[in-house]
Amino acid sequence: TMVNKNIVRLLYVLLLVMIAQIVLILVLSKTMLSGKMNPTEAIETDRDQGKLRVATYNIWNYMFHWHVRKYRIVDLILQQDLDLIAFQEVRATPSQMKNQLEELSSLLYNYGYQYKYYKKASAVTSGEGTEEGIGILSKYALSDITSLDIPQHHSDIDKNQRAIVSATVELPFNNHITVILTHISYVKQQQCRNIEVLIKFLQTLGKSPQLILADLNVYPDYEDAVMLLTGSSFKSKCNIKDGTRLESDFVDIWPELYPDDLGYTFSNMPREGMFCRPDRIMLRNHGSGYCLVPVYSELLGNGETYKREYYWSVLYSRSKPVLQKLYEQSSAQPSIYF
Repeated sequence: TMVNKNIVRLLYVLLLVMIAQIVLILVLSKTMLSGKMNPTEAIETDRDQGKLRVATYNIWNYMFHWHVRKYRIVDLILQQDLDLIAFQEVRATPSQMKNQLEELSSLLYNYGYQYKYYKKASAVTSGEGTEEGIGILSKYALSDITSLDIPQHHSDIDKNQRAIVSATVELPFNNHITVILTHISYVKQQQCRNIEVLIKFLQTLGKSPQLILADLNVYPDYEDAVMLLTGSSFKSKCNIKDGTRLESDFVDIWPELYPDDLGYTFSNMPREGMFCRPDRIMLRNHGSGYCLVPVYSELLGNGETYKREYYWSVLYSRSKPVLQKLYEQSSAQPSIYF
């Protein structure tokens, strides 16, 4: 019996060709692929004969077959006809001109998503990419973009740098709003300090309607940091400085519209099912001559489409590194005779 490295090579190449054809057919017939990630929360607002549809989405960097998932994200954006989308855990490698936001932007540009902004938050040393941050894609022009790195403390358990971004969105119905993006710490004590910085940042902004699109890392047993934004600061266990209060409160959109629905958006693996709502869209109208009125909100992307329609794409993604490893091992060893 002879194990011939040429046979292994041939089988490897043939399998790649067969699966690549299936992937190509799926891409052409469905246009988009799909992936399972945290569901996105989207809201629709109606004002002066204009509608604005926004969403927030933690894309979980490159994990879980990003080159498949990104098409599903694009699919959801187009299906919902979103106007602007905030993203968290966006990975980038500037030295290689790689950026997940740029990848999404290139797929969506011809559909009107011509405005974008990415803000690096922290360097990363594991997984793909050299840095991670937050970003936004928009159909409407972005102006007056301001960003801030949230100060860190030497005693912080969570060493990830956190950031805040604000931008003015020029709406087509002769008005504008301010959107605020952030992704705060998962550590309770640091959440309080992060929100305190966010409140001071908000106090420097103008009087147009404001939308927070964020991953606030909120768990059911600790909403104290969010309470500082929603008018329940007197109930919060956060010990913040005097004067760090908002002159008007944000409305947490989901419970405002659906008080009897928990609206969970996150499953902390390996635990099954959704068990918390870190993804938040929050609104406040203050001091301007117009306001936004939330009329509808929906959780998007539960993964069933991914499971049903793109099985072969994921199978290919999982099989490729295994086959590649077999090929490398066969190439490194001489033929063996028995």
